[in-house]
Amino acid sequence: MTSGRNAPCWCGSGRRYKHCHRFYDEVPASRKYRAAQDIYAKLWDATSRQHFEAGIYHWLAKQLQPLGPSRILDIGCGTGQALVAIHEVFAEGLEVVAIDENLACLKRATSVLARHDVDCRLERRFFAERVTEFGYDYEVQPMSIEHGNTDLLIEADVTNDPLLEDALKESEPFDAVTVWLTGTHVARQDHVAVRRAGVSTDAEHRLFVQNTVYELADSVLRSGGWLQVCDRMQTPATDALVEDVLAAHRDQASVTSLVVQALEHRPYERPDGVGMVVSPGTSGRLPKRLEASLVAVRSEKP
Repeated sequence: MTSGRNAPCWCGSGRRYKHCHRFYDEVPASRKYRAAQDIYAKLWDATSRQHFEAGIYHWLAKQLQPLGPSRILDIGCGTGQALVAIHEVFAEGLEVVAIDENLACLKRATSVLARHDVDCRLERRFFAERVTEFGYDYEVQPMSIEHGNTDLLIEADVTNDPLLEDALKESEPFDAVTVWLTGTHVARQDHVAVRRAGVSTDAEHRLFVQNTVYELADSVLRSGGWLQVCDRMQTPATDALVEDVLAAHRDQASVTSLVVQALEHRPYERPDGVGMVVSPGTSGRLPKRLEASLVAVRSEKP
């Protein structure tokens, strides 16, 4: 899977191959996973900055204002622009715990938060990284989560990290759990947990993450707390399309106590950077002419 140095990269980013995945293709197998993370972080940073400037993250954070959260768990924090928006909407007294599997994204996030005068601490937990016959794997450090006015950024894999889940359950309950516009790098399919789950596409991986988050949110939210999931979808312009989306989330929530409440949406134009995959609803239908929107679905813990 190669391209000429000056040709468009095979990943579909629109960037020249030499500025995109050339490095990933040339490094040895033992370094490919981290190389893929580095490349994704660079591309996502460009995409996320455009989301921030377009007001997308502020739009999502403002939907949480009726809840008045003081403690938020953000899943897949990326390069930190969404966290900045959260702090700008909730100016004071907010505690944020954010996790991401991609260390390169987390490192960029610490710089982004520092530029916006948001104190943060990065908890690195992956070590003993190795490529096995079953795929990429690593060991994780145990941790505890304590209250504080400093954002805690945690290197963690929400789909494969029981020590993280234990630490979150042992901490104080959260008012809100957010998972906004999840994506992943090209080597993610080579991770042991992803292979074992039979995940082979970006769309399947998004559902893999979201399904896990529904169950996690059920464990760590306080009574009355919200889970907010934002995804790219066909614009739910009719009652039938709205019901299609809500039915898909009710199916995800069916193994939990969470109750799917409502959705909001806004038009979406694909920015530069990371390519996007649009998720279908329960029916699986995708129209011939796709009119994409960002769709935010809110569920509540009784």
